[in-house]
Order: sequence, then C-alpha cells, then structure tokens
Amino acid sequence: MGIVGLGRIGQDLAKRLEPFKVRIADSGPNPEPLPYTYYPNVTELAEDCDVLFLACPATPETNQMINAKVLEALGPDAYLINIARGSVVDESALSFICAAT
Repeated sequence: MGIVGLGRIGQDLAKRLEPFKVRIADSGPNPEPLPYTYYPNVTELAEDCDVLFLACPATPETNQMINAKVLEALGPDAYLINIARGSVVDESALSFICAAT
C-alpha cells in the first residue's frame, strides 16, 4: 500500500491499514519518523505498490502530480484511490491510460 501525503489523514489511513498486515510505504516532501518505507519520489512509490492512496493537500507543488509517468509506473493491475483533491491527478493522462487498457 502506498500513501502519498502522510499528514494527519494519511497517518490515520496508515493506522487503519496496519491490522491487515500489509506493507505500507509513503511519499511526501519530508520523511516522517514512522515505521513505513519512505520514497522521496512518487514515481518510485508507484512502481512498488499495488494500491496508491492520495492523501496530500492541493498545492502548486501537488497540482497534476499524478501524471502519465506515475500512472505507467503504477501499472494496469494496480489501484489509484484519490482521497485528496482532484487537481492532484492529471485527468487527461488518466483518461489516456484508461482508454489504452
């Protein structure tokens, strides 16, 4: 399970996933002192997970952060779950990837 944004909501999500004994990894601007695998790059996180949760804020830095490169790294059999703002995902890239599969 990958979580982009380990703020309050991302940490609450991680705590709810822990009882399922899944490996949890995260990506964000700064590594948090938590027992999860940290990826400084969201593309690398996407390559290493089957489910990618978006729990990051909508900022200029996160605008369309989930682009074609990240979606390709995630792969066609993985899941993208956006509990963040819609602006985090490049919808044209998502439409293109979905149409190609």
